[in-house]
Amino acid sequence: MSNSDLRQRAVDCSCWRWMQGMLATDSVAVSHRIYSDGRSLYAISNIPDASPVKILQDKNQDFLPVLADPATDGCLMHLIAQSNRVGIEDLTLKKVSGGWCVWINYSKNSSKLMSVNEESRTEALVVALESSTLES
Repeated sequence: MSNSDLRQRAVDCSCWRWMQGMLATDSVAVSHRIYSDGRSLYAISNIPDASPVKILQDKNQDFLPVLADPATDGCLMHLIAQSNRVGIEDLTLKKVSGGWCVWINYSKNSSKLMSVNEESRTEALVVALESSTLES
């Protein structure tokens, strides 16, 4: 699966939202870091003197996450945990003999497999995000 397909799949998830610290690229591949002023989120590019762009929690915005970024990776894990009403410490992301897997440990004897035998860590996180449901 291509990286751009995974990026779009992540944004299309029902529990997707932009979070402070994520790295994104716009339609012309300029990198932006997501920041918060306490009320709103903004994308700030690495271009000198560029104005911040207000982030709308909208699927049609011209930003896609940079899934290889460690902060974005951590935010994906947070979204998975939050949408499944567990703490991030209850998630396990691990490479096993068949590929990458994500599961939730509810208790010592109860767990839920969210993705199994995916080709990459990133794909396992996106599949787990797709398996999650946004809780109100």
